[in-house]
Amino acid sequence: MTLRAAGPLLAGLALVAAWEVLARALGAAVLPPPSAVVGVVVEDGPAFYLRNLWPTARAAAEGWGWGTVLALASGALVAVVPRAGGTVLQIALVTYCLPLVAVGPLLAATVGGRTPQVVLAALAVFFPTVVGAESGLRATTPTLVRTARAFGAGEVRLLGHVRWRAALPDLLAGMRVAAPSAVLGAVIGEYLGAESGLGVALVAAQQSLAVERTWALGAVAAATAGAAYAAVGLLGRVLVPWAPHREAGVPGLPGGRRGPLTAVVAGLGSVLVLAVLWELLLLVLRLDPFLARGPLDVLRYLVTDPEGTRASLVAATGTTLWHALLGLVVGATAALTAAAAFVLLPAVGQVLLPPAMALRSVPLVAMAPLIALVLGRGPVAVAAVTAIVTFFPVLTGTAVAMRSTPATMVDVGRAFGGSPAAVLVRIRFVPALPTLFAALRMAAPLALTGALLAEWLVTGDGLGHLMLLTLTSFDLGLLWSAVVVVTACSLALYAAIAAVESRVARLLGAVRPAATRRSRTPRTEPSPEPGGSGPEPGGSGIRLDGVGLRYPDGLVALDGVDLDLPAGSVTALLGPSGCGKSTLLALLAGLEEPGSGTVRIEGRPPGDLRRAHRIGVALQDPALLPWRTVAENIRLPLQLAGAARNDDRVTDLVERVGLAGFAHARPAQLSGGMRQRVALARALVATPDLLLLDEPFGALDDITRQRMNAELRTVVTGAAVTTVLVTHSVTEAAFLADRVVVLSPRPGRVVAVLDTDLPPDRDLTLLRSRRFYDLTDRIAAHVDGLRTAPPV
Repeated sequence: MTLRAAGPLLAGLALVAAWEVLARALGAAVLPPPSAVVGVVVEDGPAFYLRNLWPTARAAAEGWGWGTVLALASGALVAVVPRAGGTVLQIALVTYCLPLVAVGPLLAATVGGRTPQVVLAALAVFFPTVVGAESGLRATTPTLVRTARAFGAGEVRLLGHVRWRAALPDLLAGMRVAAPSAVLGAVIGEYLGAESGLGVALVAAQQSLAVERTWALGAVAAATAGAAYAAVGLLGRVLVPWAPHREAGVPGLPGGRRGPLTAVVAGLGSVLVLAVLWELLLLVLRLDPFLARGPLDVLRYLVTDPEGTRASLVAATGTTLWHALLGLVVGATAALTAAAAFVLLPAVGQVLLPPAMALRSVPLVAMAPLIALVLGRGPVAVAAVTAIVTFFPVLTGTAVAMRSTPATMVDVGRAFGGSPAAVLVRIRFVPALPTLFAALRMAAPLALTGALLAEWLVTGDGLGHLMLLTLTSFDLGLLWSAVVVVTACSLALYAAIAAVESRVARLLGAVRPAATRRSRTPRTEPSPEPGGSGPEPGGSGIRLDGVGLRYPDGLVALDGVDLDLPAGSVTALLGPSGCGKSTLLALLAGLEEPGSGTVRIEGRPPGDLRRAHRIGVALQDPALLPWRTVAENIRLPLQLAGAARNDDRVTDLVERVGLAGFAHARPAQLSGGMRQRVALARALVATPDLLLLDEPFGALDDITRQRMNAELRTVVTGAAVTTVLVTHSVTEAAFLADRVVVLSPRPGRVVAVLDTDLPPDRDLTLLRSRRFYDLTDRIAAHVDGLRTAPPV
């Protein structure tokens, strides 16, 4: 079993062992050890837990079903009537920002039976599911839609045969997130009053001070939520085997980008729609007006303040907001620290990230009493509850985002000698910022819910305690007003973070890089040898002896490669696609280790040169950092090396690669060829001893390509920098190189090493000479005869 496969099991065992040790240190009255929890489960018998689990599971399943049906209907409405999308998502957002702890007392006061549990479960399910459906429907490509319409498909058939099938992966991801939320909603409903269920059993255990049973019931609730998450995930693998498994992430901003005025108008429109729906719901259900208050009743109560309770409501709101914000900051800080550790120590991340993703499914209502048992009933417990609900979504979202930074960006940072910490800060962290703010946006309403629940169960202050008092005094006007106020606060927190998120996304060019799969195993960074600062500037002779490389899937990329390249020379690698040219470049950059043979530069491993910041690289993918300008991208190697800014050098290179006037442009504003020229300038900025180029001019037009060839030849020969470049162009190889190495089809072997015997100083007139024509014919003969020519 591999470490990745055994990671969750190892982490689970480690957490149980740590729990046992900590519990014995603190005492069983505060934190019972897992052995004691298992003992009480055996003593109570499985029948006790199954008897309480069944009502909870039933209510959660019904709520999940109703919430999913409503979400699917809303998604279908958006697909058929796109203009309705903004309103539907705004309504869904309000349901998400409606704290279940606040809604529960209203349902308990107005309806009876199992309805509160089912409704709360449905409310918890609706938002993530409708967002998954909407994002999946938007993911349907316009080309696919136009093709289906060209075949005569109407909107209904298009929805049934094309859109929904394409939306299934995102929809199922949202449903997977919603499944544990349904369990949470059902347990909260039972907390507020029911005949049986896990929530009822938890209340009884807490009242009787049965600490071990409280922890056992909390573990059962957590296991139920985790099982629901896993079951929907398994359903997804069965229903959409054609789609790659995608971890449910954080939803995007509803409604797309809007200006401030448009956002305000849309928000007011949504409030009006919700008020109308609120009134209609009261009319349809024919609820008692004394128990069920309408929006005008709440507004009148807040304005007139008939009971003189507005001051206490304001004070309680301030307390709850302080608790929520404190937990949000603490949880986010801890999550960022843990995410950085997971990325810097991949083995730790592989082991601990899966349990962290599972723990985010633990129902908050089961967690809060357990935390109170450990930390007491003060503000520390409130901060802990709110921090925990913030910690897990921020940790999983940010860690996955930072680990999903495109491999080419990471390779560029490593090739320029950046340490893992420098690559994390300068390359991985910035693209993860939108995900970080999205996670904070989604965690903000949860933090308010955590604060309310902690105030209700632990501290006896804030809006949570105020709502509990209104139930005992039957002050329904204050109760409804408190629910509206806390929902408005939740929406305000969400909107404030969303505004920052939109600003960050605009600054970064809305960058959300997708993960790129690498066929090779990342190389573990060895520590530099004492005093090993790498070779001194001034040349890097290269020697490869019997170099071979086999990938983990069994593919042999290189086999028995022997090369001896003098310092200061320019070498071109030619060969068919897939023959190992780029792999050979990765070996020279120290990004790969050979499976057999040795690679030495001035007698030392390539990693030594790389860690001394003496290698420049320009890969086939320019791998520019989209949040940086042209000048800032070129300056990256200097920053990774801790060198001075050297603005004059950067400006000179911008002009030499033909990008004068674009120094402050971002990559999104450049053509593909212009981006490649930025990558070349970046490779040259630190005056490297070894320059590695992978198809550096592949995206350029012929005229610009010839001019850049001449410029590059002048630069590398003037600086006497050892250069190895990969190209598919015989003409480019002959013009740039002092020698051309021809590789065979996979596995790559050296077929020929041809000296060009051209003068060191070359200009474009050389391309029209008989000598150059003869050289290209000689090289082309070896390339064309690869199937028959014997290896050299």
